[in-house]
Amino acid sequence: GKIGHRNINQNLLLAPDIIKTSINTTKKEAFIVAAGPSLDSAIKKLKIEPYKKNQFIISTDTALPILIQNKIQPDIVVTIDGQIASRLHFFEGLSDKTCIVADLACSPIIIRKAIKQKCPVFFTESNHPLTSIISDYFYKEYGYKLPKIYSGAGTVTIEALDIAIYMGFKKINIAGADFAYIEGQSYARGSYFEKNLCTKSSRLNTYEQDYITTFFNKKLIDTPEGLK
Repeated sequence: GKIGHRNINQNLLLAPDIIKTSINTTKKEAFIVAAGPSLDSAIKKLKIEPYKKNQFIISTDTALPILIQNKIQPDIVVTIDGQIASRLHFFEGLSDKTCIVADLACSPIIIRKAIKQKCPVFFTESNHPLTSIISDYFYKEYGYKLPKIYSGAGTVTIEALDIAIYMGFKKINIAGADFAYIEGQSYARGSYFEKNLCTKSSRLNTYEQDYITTFFNKKLIDTPEGLK
């Protein structure tokens, strides 16, 4: 709660500097990109130019580095997490052709980066009570209300899906929304999670073992009978 409160105040101070624009699209299909392991196969389809041209790409912040590595610039990137670690997804490759749709309580580091890169920014209202007060104030003073986008229990993938619905798309494709430990992975290749595990990998603590640890959600012990 304290982090969210601080972020909201910081982002309000940055609001006058954001690039203001409208989002118009003639594309008939939306493509939601999350960072689950099935994205590894789905991204091959998205790289096919005739197919990509017809897709309005809405990426979660976690999937952004994966798209950039594959030379794909999304139309929208969605970010809601207020923790400072969220900045890791925006370190490089962000284009001014990509619009940032951000929860007002998101990390202000991301908004500063977007302003520097001249990316358009749209703030959204969350369940944080302060954002509701601010949204009501904007409506009374300026006739503008922050859009309230549904995120379920705070899931950026669900928010990206709701944005596509909010924009009026009738056909929505979704990739990487599984998070089902396909082939022993919890995230697609190229995500921040994979990079962190690779840097810590050693002969005694392998990359694969760390992935398995996330599956069981506790530390594994090497025994004569195998990992437990």
